[in-house]
Amino acid sequence: MADMNRVMLMGFVSTEIEVAYINGDENRPACRFSMATHKDYIDKETGEVKTNTTFHTICFYGKTVNFIKEYIGMGDNIFVEGEIRVRQFETKIGTKAVAFEIIGNQVEILRKKVNTGNNNTPEKPPLDDDENPF
Repeated sequence: MADMNRVMLMGFVSTEIEVAYINGDENRPACRFSMATHKDYIDKETGEVKTNTTFHTICFYGKTVNFIKEYIGMGDNIFVEGEIRVRQFETKIGTKAVAFEIIGNQVEILRKKVNTGNNNTPEKPPLDDDENPF
């Protein structure tokens, strides 16, 4: 039986893009940001439409990072495809914690955040990241 770990999300970049370099090597870039997805539902008691927002930690590695830091920013509507990674770590106060992250391998800009005088079309096509070490 085959296994599959695949995630596809459409949502909005909700934090600034953090860029770092693995072991300080500028040829091994990595980035991390938060992405918000929304789901509307009808409250059974009030009949009102409500929104449930989920925040996802998104990580990219390799050449796609250069595209992201150049063309994607907070508030942009994007599509991300990747896989879920569960990471266990110890916090600064010594407790054990678990983080669920999306390791992206493809990103597409759906709509840029509307700014005065800015058109809403991306300047470059999306890139695939074949160098994802995970």
